[in-house]
Amino acid sequence: MHNPNDVSHTFVHGFGSLASFIASDEDHSTAIYKRFDDLAARNLLYYQSELAELAALQQQYDLEDARNSEDEKTALDVREHSQDWSTFQGDCIAQSLISAQQSTSSSSSVDDRWQKRYKLAMDIREVLKAYREAKLQENAILALHQPTKQTLTAFANHYHGRSGSGTAHPMLTGASASLYPLDLTSSQIPATDLVSLGPHQEPDLLTTSFKRYLSCLFRTKQPPALPQYNELPRITHPVRAQMRQYSSRSLSFTTSFITTLLAAILLFVPIYVLYNVSREKPGLVMGLIALFTILFALAIAFTTNARRAEIFGACAAYAAVLVVFVSGDFAASSG
Repeated sequence: MHNPNDVSHTFVHGFGSLASFIASDEDHSTAIYKRFDDLAARNLLYYQSELAELAALQQQYDLEDARNSEDEKTALDVREHSQDWSTFQGDCIAQSLISAQQSTSSSSSVDDRWQKRYKLAMDIREVLKAYREAKLQENAILALHQPTKQTLTAFANHYHGRSGSGTAHPMLTGASASLYPLDLTSSQIPATDLVSLGPHQEPDLLTTSFKRYLSCLFRTKQPPALPQYNELPRITHPVRAQMRQYSSRSLSFTTSFITTLLAAILLFVPIYVLYNVSREKPGLVMGLIALFTILFALAIAFTTNARRAEIFGACAAYAAVLVVFVSGDFAASSG
């Protein structure tokens, strides 16, 4: 008898399938979203202008209090409400409760004045908190890195459902249809406000070369469902024939193995070569040291993300080790 729970369904082409595609990436490189820089900047400007208006009103109230403090009738009241927070807050809250129950008498103009000042203080507190939180959030968003050209191209092709030279049909319609443009060059990507939420690692030349030219070696299959979910109806995003998944862990292991092996070779081979030629041809030794140092510098630049200053330091230490070895060999030979 056929069990309907064994049937695997696919999402309707839209938000569900796109979200499933983004979540299926194990290294989260496809977590690509827009920053909406223009909207974020306008939002901060609105907050800024609102605070400027509140600050101007606060300054107006302070000038009024300064003038009232010179009057003998209101000087004591101004000092009490300007110096004691309990009096300022308590009278304002009590007056607001009285005003909600009955109409304000003509003798309560002073209390109403402090009530407005208390309301202004609370408004400033609320808007200032939201403004600073928005600035901190925008600062964190601006620190995110943009996706690589390879990742963004693959994501945009999937988003638009393009296969080869076929017609592109975006997964989302309306204004969302242009969220992920097609055929962007490396120089055009910085002009967009697309960012990747995945962990950013500056790729070295070796990793980049493997991803670009030998990615087929790291192809992997879709991970199977957990045992407790085998009997439940499954919903997945539609997988197109041209879509492939690659293992970032296998790639990382391969590059680490090659880097370690290359480091061992560049340490052992020069010592072995210099040991056999140093006694007879001292002039050749200097050329070999220069050659091995150049190879060491190229290996660092190709397999790591070292900066220029770090490469200079590593090459100096590497050349010093070879020179010390050769000097010791010459000393033993002459002795």
